[in-house]
Parts: sequence; C-alpha cells; structure tokens
Amino acid sequence: MASGPISDRAGWKIGADYRKTDGFFYNKFLKNNSVDDFEGYNVNARLVFEPTDSSTLDLKAHYGKVDAASISFNADF
Repeated sequence: MASGPISDRAGWKIGADYRKTDGFFYNKFLKNNSVDDFEGYNVNARLVFEPTDSSTLDLKAHYGKVDAASISFNADF
C-alpha cells in the first residue's frame, strides 16, 4: 500500500494483494491438488479531491482476479 498528497485539497492511495496456495487436499484420482487450489490478486486505488470547502469528490477503483477450484468457495466442507 502507498499513499500521499497531491495538493492541499487532494490525495491518493493505491494498494494490492496476492495470494496463492496449492491447497490442503490431494485428488488421488487425478493425481494433483486441484481440489482446493487458489490464486488471486486485487488492486485498489482511491483519489480524494475537495474542490470547495463544502464538497468532496471520492473516486475508487478496484480490479481483481481469482482462479481457484470450486471447494475454495465452499464455506462448509
């Protein structure tokens, strides 16, 4: 994560995360770890600008991608 001022009335922030695991379960039939593997990342950005004393413009952007086996999204095994 990084952030900083642009001016007295504007600032920015950007953050990112990445996670990868081959999982905890092994598929004996397929002979691989395709049961609960997971790889995903996110990038977040924010720009805050105060054009006047009574107004604020707050822009946010997010992009993420996930590639995972279906059991990764199951809350209860």
